Amino acid sequence: MVSLNFSHSKDIFIFTLSKIREVYRWRETLRVNSYAVYDAGKGSMKILNYEMIYTSKYIPELDAFLWSQGELAVAKENGKTLLIDAEGHTYPYDMDYDAKIRKSAFPYERDFKTEKVNTSVFPPIPIVENNDDFDNVITEQKKIRIESNSIIWEDGSVIETQYQLCGLIGNVVICYKHVSNGGDWKHQLYGICDINGNILYEPKFTYICDAKMDGDYIFVIDNHKCGLLDYDGKELIPAHYMYIDDCDGNIAIVDHGLKLIDVRNQKELFSIFEINKEEDDEDCNYFMKKIVNGWIRVLKSYYADDSPIGLVKADGTFYSFRMKDNRWWLDSSLSRNGKKYNHMGNTFRDGLLPVYDLSRGYGFIDVNGVEVIECKYNEIHEFECGRAKVRYDVDFGYINTKGCVFVKNGLKEIEIPSKYDWAYDFDNGVAIVQKGQSFGCVDIYLNEIIPCVFPNKIELEKAIAKIKLINSNNIDYCKKIKELEPPLCFKEGKLFGYKDLEGKILCPPVLRHARQFAEGMACVCIGGKYGYINEKMELIIKPRFDWANDFSEGLALVHEIGIGGDFYINKQGECVISAGGLEELGPFINGTVRCEKYKPYKDNDSYVLTKRVQGYE
Repeated sequence: MVSLNFSHSKDIFIFTLSKIREVYRWRETLRVNSYAVYDAGKGSMKILNYEMIYTSKYIPELDAFLWSQGELAVAKENGKTLLIDAEGHTYPYDMDYDAKIRKSAFPYERDFKTEKVNTSVFPPIPIVENNDDFDNVITEQKKIRIESNSIIWEDGSVIETQYQLCGLIGNVVICYKHVSNGGDWKHQLYGICDINGNILYEPKFTYICDAKMDGDYIFVIDNHKCGLLDYDGKELIPAHYMYIDDCDGNIAIVDHGLKLIDVRNQKELFSIFEINKEEDDEDCNYFMKKIVNGWIRVLKSYYADDSPIGLVKADGTFYSFRMKDNRWWLDSSLSRNGKKYNHMGNTFRDGLLPVYDLSRGYGFIDVNGVEVIECKYNEIHEFECGRAKVRYDVDFGYINTKGCVFVKNGLKEIEIPSKYDWAYDFDNGVAIVQKGQSFGCVDIYLNEIIPCVFPNKIELEKAIAKIKLINSNNIDYCKKIKELEPPLCFKEGKLFGYKDLEGKILCPPVLRHARQFAEGMACVCIGGKYGYINEKMELIIKPRFDWANDFSEGLALVHEIGIGGDFYINKQGECVISAGGLEELGPFINGTVRCEKYKPYKDNDSYVLTKRVQGYE
């Protein structure tokens, strides 16, 4: 099998860079070829600007030539032909030598005019039209899917229920029934059953949906009152309230931000009506908006987040702010020294609240109003894992909750070691750092646990999240990432290559285009055509497509001129789903692709392409 990993080779390879540079000829600008010459023995590469170079040994899978030591290559540029050796020396053109090697030098080119295409490999295209009725909606999950009044498992077993089904939320299935109001008009009531078809709630709710909160909750309305269930259907908050604004599992904001209750016993912890309004605020409707780490901001207006009047703790204790002389300051019941601040943060973290004084700078106070960390910094971030990122003048670093500057070499200066260009906030004991255009991460003592090899911050965050799912305690990030993460794509100039997490080059930058790995496969462009490689740099699907997308759910959308337009291939390169006549295609998500059916002189129809209907699961 052909591999792009040349670490065990000593040969010289010539890779075609199709139409990569612009030249001005014949009164117009043309795009012409160049060639990347990679010496695997020395690990070096150079670019030769010729419109054509070839030797006697051609590798069709890589669209590359093998250049043996002592062999002369034929090169052409601007109508002139000459011979060159591997060291770059040029020699006069020899027609007999050229005729000798050109037969094996030129690759086979497909003649679409005479070549007959076997269209029998393309399966038929049954189209599933969109339907707004709940009866025809198919929802696919990892183990089950629902259809009409049936729950269908992966092994083919079917469980029928007495009610129609319309969706899944968490670990439960939503059912419904039609209820008449005495006339011709009917409305629906919703209930909940488990995935085995057992009814947990008879259809009685007028509305049910996935709650848009940080936790996993189900929002229900019963007789114009709102309640909350967990993802297993267990009742957390009975449907007794006008609205459920937010919930963190322990406390909840209800009745449009007016009350704070204990989720366990529905005891009222705090009410907005307990606050005595200032004379200027008689027309204001105070309310609570969101729970953040057990603290809730009380605001004057729903549309103005910059108008806080205080903070409510999870136990219902209220700490008030006051605005006087255009400055925020702490109420005397909270502050011990009566210091005033121009601005205060959203919530307490590690018992500290960020504050800002216009004349001094940023600092932190505790819940008693004591200024624990002096207001002297030009920039501060909230505490996480006992560390907060701060900036003093042009230097930045981390401080602990006592205000001590905490860096790797001691407590003397506010600075990150000079090998990093920038650093980000801590999250679960890990902070991302940046060096040049690469990213890594450090622990709370600034020990490097992942070297700066990731090409962007998002890819590193994905890798860290993947590791936490596997082992949340005592994580050896560096070891786990080496085991789990595929090679990284990097760009050098206009060319692409791959390297491992230690920076070792696996594939030199000789590719015209390449993408990051998805489902163990990466799309690469070789000789103007697209194919796929695996994580061992082996060419699994030969470059033959005019364009190609990443794999998703085992399939990739590709296009090949002269073969049938767009179609989906599996990881063996076989066409499994044809997409003739369809537009706006994309990757499969939950077994389906939303697309459009082309209609000349009319608006396109919307369709859903489904793997199950196509016979591919």
